[in-house]
Amino acid sequence: MKALLPLLLMVSVSCAKNVPEAGEKQATTRVQNPIALSWQDVKQVGPQLELTANIQRLAPVRMPLKVTLTLPKGVTLKDGRASFELLPNSESTVHHEAFVFDVPSTPAEDLELNVDGETSGQGFHLHLAYRFGRAEVAPVAPRTEGPDVIINGKNLGPSVPLQK
Repeated sequence: MKALLPLLLMVSVSCAKNVPEAGEKQATTRVQNPIALSWQDVKQVGPQLELTANIQRLAPVRMPLKVTLTLPKGVTLKDGRASFELLPNSESTVHHEAFVFDVPSTPAEDLELNVDGETSGQGFHLHLAYRFGRAEVAPVAPRTEGPDVIINGKNLGPSVPLQK
């Protein structure tokens, strides 16, 4: 038993080094998306637009993927599937899906590609917009009109007042 005491003490000390102390910041890990989406312009002749949607599994995704298109007003799907399902896969792969659209004029809304995966324990929803050449709308920065935020004597600048 005396021989075990130093060993137990050594194990408890080494384990204690990994336990964060109260108030100590811990690193967090952000979960990576298992899927990457992209649009590839193929060609446009007059009102006919050809696109390819690339659905890349960055890691094995062992759940079916439901893929759907949402068309903006005025755009029609001439060739391709508006919705389909990709079977579960145990390896990283890329699926290319071709589409042909009739686009008589530049729509005000986006063409949307949505990919949903769900099991009983997890799920995800991915969305990719095609803007038909329109510039992306820049997000509006909140107005900093509130009183200065001061923490531990350090002025962090004006606050953003909450609106009712």
